[in-house]
Amino acid sequence: MNVLELKKYLDKEYLFYKILDYFLATFFLIGGLFFIYKLLLTDWSNNLSVGLFIATLIFSIYCIYFGAAGFFRIPYVTEVHVIINNSGRENNEKRIRDLSTKFNFFIYPYEINDNIIKFDTKKILMGNKELFFSYDDKGIYFNVQHKNFRDPKYGYYYTTRKLIKKIKLELTDSR
Repeated sequence: MNVLELKKYLDKEYLFYKILDYFLATFFLIGGLFFIYKLLLTDWSNNLSVGLFIATLIFSIYCIYFGAAGFFRIPYVTEVHVIINNSGRENNEKRIRDLSTKFNFFIYPYEINDNIIKFDTKKILMGNKELFFSYDDKGIYFNVQHKNFRDPKYGYYYTTRKLIKKIKLELTDSR
């Protein structure tokens, strides 16, 4: 399985969640803009105390930030990362299995598709992650997803990026 096939698989697998995340980002953005409009351009805020006015302003700015960040981050949720090497198919699979042991990933007892291996992390504070690895003769391809169905997938963006950097560093160093 190559990069395009893994990307197509991930896009199909997470289509519903992408649509839901775009809906949530739109909802947050419209909600934040609505409160900014009500606070600054209408007489609605005349009856509010200073503390409530500032709290509502901060809340609306947070909503605008979260909505705008969603529109920038959602396209990268199914991004496939590539580690190119010519080590061979068996060696690449061994490197993935060694990585899962080192980082203490929970492996599912089956391979999803031709060469897709699915892992989970069990981090309580930083949110669970779902990892998809694929390999062939030319390299290793992987994707990391946030796995909390109560939150948008882009909500834990920085912890996901941190894990991706660790995996890339480990796979490039273990050649």
